[in-house]
Amino acid sequence: NGIYQVTKGGCPPIFYGVPREVGIDAKACVKAQKAAWEKIDNEPAITTVFIAARWPLYEGKSIETVDVASPKYFNDALSGTIRSLLSRGLNVIVVDSLPEPGVDVSNILARKALLQQTPLDSFKDERAPFQSLGAITGIDHKRFGLLRLNKVLCSTDGTCPLLEAGNMLYFDGDHLAKAGVGKLTAEIETALFPDSERSRATSSIGLRP
Repeated sequence: NGIYQVTKGGCPPIFYGVPREVGIDAKACVKAQKAAWEKIDNEPAITTVFIAARWPLYEGKSIETVDVASPKYFNDALSGTIRSLLSRGLNVIVVDSLPEPGVDVSNILARKALLQQTPLDSFKDERAPFQSLGAITGIDHKRFGLLRLNKVLCSTDGTCPLLEAGNMLYFDGDHLAKAGVGKLTAEIETALFPDSERSRATSSIGLRP
């Protein structure tokens, strides 16, 4: 068993294209997207595809492509990408955006410790789940699931801790530290191995019945 990851900053997980507003190299982005598709297309051992992004960067944006046909808008491209993967018999898990504290956590905690001030220990998650991502609202499939990170990382009232057992869960304003990533392990294993003993516990992954 193994995991193959394709990541490129500012490049959305769709087949294919990049929002004009992001301003990254469209050719390099589409090249990365093609590499992901080719891996899926040529590797029969792949059974589950996770799609993750900072969704507010792309939601509702128009997109441009290079030498490939693609829908004009991001939502249509994402919906088409998910449906294409499902049609190939794959499990598809869309991962919600990370709840963001909006401050450089390591910097703020270090500064408060230096000044002997009360440490910042939590923040309020004000985002709606998936930021009302329109591309997923019409998809109803038994192999389609949603992973809500705020259910894992935050309490029911929307309060999200920055520290746990003395360890930082975030290392800056929008990236998890090692301890934060560790909190997601069980959820990811549930998606990858749905028939295992661990996956029978309650999960934040909503697989369609």
